[in-house]
Amino acid sequence: MSALLAMPSWGQDVNKQALERAQMMLKKLNGENQSLQQQLVSMQQQLEASEQELADVKQDSAREKKKLRGNLDEWKGSHARLKDALQTTKSELVHAGTTINNLVANLERQTDNFNLCYANNSKMYDINIELLSYYNNKSAWDAVMQKEPVLGLKAVKMENMVQDYRYRLEDLNLDLMGHQIQPVSLMMEDNANGQ
Repeated sequence: MSALLAMPSWGQDVNKQALERAQMMLKKLNGENQSLQQQLVSMQQQLEASEQELADVKQDSAREKKKLRGNLDEWKGSHARLKDALQTTKSELVHAGTTINNLVANLERQTDNFNLCYANNSKMYDINIELLSYYNNKSAWDAVMQKEPVLGLKAVKMENMVQDYRYRLEDLNLDLMGHQIQPVSLMMEDNANGQ
């Protein structure tokens, strides 16, 4: 009987040990549960901090994007203004080039006209010297012969000589040669009005 009585105690010991093991496992699981709960709270806090950081980054990014768009629009406007200014400058440069070309052509024409006038003036001077020389060297006999009424040979010779000098002078006259010489100031006005 004692063996029977001892049995329950042994069974009680087994149950007690099982209960103690279960309680230890429960404590251990509760400890792990608390540790996991703390880790969960910590991770949730980290998640919230990360979400807040992400929201801040998104706001900063949106502000920066808006600022960059504003800068881009400003740069586009500036580029358009510079492009217009460049086009205007190119147009003015072409106009200035045309004006310079016209001025160079006018200068060349004026130089040619001046050279022609100078040469013709020199020739007219020579003709006048020749006429004055003839007049100064004219004798009384030449004067009488020029007015001689019978044959009039000397008068014809004088008329031929006058005609020859007239032709020579007409050859040197610029208007009769087809040249239109204008003063430089008139040519500048013509160019300004033509453009």
